Amino acid sequence: MLTRRQLSIALLAATGCLQSTAFAQTKWPDRPVRIVVPFAAGGGVDIAARLVADKLRERWNQSVVIDNKPGANTLIAATAVLGAPKDGYTLLMTNSNTFFLPAVNASVKMRPLEDFVPIAEVSVDQLVVVAPTSLTGKLPQIIEMARKDPKAFPFGTYGYGTMAHLLLIEVNKGNGLDLAHVPYRGTAPMVQAMLAGDVKLGVSNYGTAKSFIEAGKLRPVAVFGQSRSPFMPDVPTLGESGVPGFEASQWIGLFAPAGTPKDLVQRMAQDVTAVLKNEATVKRLGEMFTVPGTRVMDDFGKLVERDARNQGGMSQAAGIKMGD
Repeated sequence: MLTRRQLSIALLAATGCLQSTAFAQTKWPDRPVRIVVPFAAGGGVDIAARLVADKLRERWNQSVVIDNKPGANTLIAATAVLGAPKDGYTLLMTNSNTFFLPAVNASVKMRPLEDFVPIAEVSVDQLVVVAPTSLTGKLPQIIEMARKDPKAFPFGTYGYGTMAHLLLIEVNKGNGLDLAHVPYRGTAPMVQAMLAGDVKLGVSNYGTAKSFIEAGKLRPVAVFGQSRSPFMPDVPTLGESGVPGFEASQWIGLFAPAGTPKDLVQRMAQDVTAVLKNEATVKRLGEMFTVPGTRVMDDFGKLVERDARNQGGMSQAAGIKMGD
């Protein structure tokens, strides 16, 4: 016969089991899911988010809405997701920028490595340095031209403190230059600014710049990464162009706020993985010169933590500080 204490413990254990399986027993999603994107529409993260959302709509038989909240180097979007209920209906699609914010801004109270749970790596691509086709020469030759007239070579990036900004700092430092930094709220507005003649050099994902490169309006100058892109084998890496330290590729991932039930995170990870194995998805990503991600949950989390610490360290060494 159970004592009162044993009965209480048994009831508590049963309650815990019921809570842990609540989402498994509930039809999820039974209303629209929102994916918050910290960049402007048309950029690399936005394109990946919309592609995945379209396939998840079919799989979940439910609306998946993209909510663009650019600004503050992804902090606005990340804060919005953290302020939402932890029920799987508000997610964050972002890149590594979000996870090194505390390293460059002491006023940021968010601790992204603890505050977000990785669901799945969605895509991996190589950022590319682009220039107008009117600007000829390889990167070393362009740097020499900029040395003669630095004011004529404003450098566009997709945000302050990003890998693109770190590249500009390294180019300036390594060549005794002072090229002006012009940050934008994503790659799409940066590309538009280059087309308008507002900047002479910039960094984009290939998917955003692809149509303009094919139309002969922009050209790729160098790529990030340890090796040349299989999509652009004639374009040298930054290391080959005399600018080492940018061997990392750019990942895009899906995250939930910490506290989201683990069984629900597992369900989403499985569904995103299935979407990324879809033949049409793989083809569409290939058309954007990117490949599907393969890491999920803890495995993806290890990559996120490594890149956050590396990029945060580079930013601190470069003296990058973000205001309140």
